[in-house]
Amino acid sequence: AGIITGSKEAGLNRAHREERVRERIRLEDELRDVKARRDARGAMRTRTWTPRPSLPLVAFSF
Repeated sequence: AGIITGSKEAGLNRAHREERVRERIRLEDELRDVKARRDARGAMRTRTWTPRPSLPLVAFSF
């Protein structure tokens, strides 16, 4: 009876470990996607930014 119970527990532990590994892979993929979106958004923002002429902040008169 002990061997059968131990085998069942080992199978359960293996299933839990595989589940955790899949969850970690999913989270790592999600993190990679978030970072890629953040980087792409930052690159797009700097690419589309153009300086516009504005009024001078300080005027000197002599």
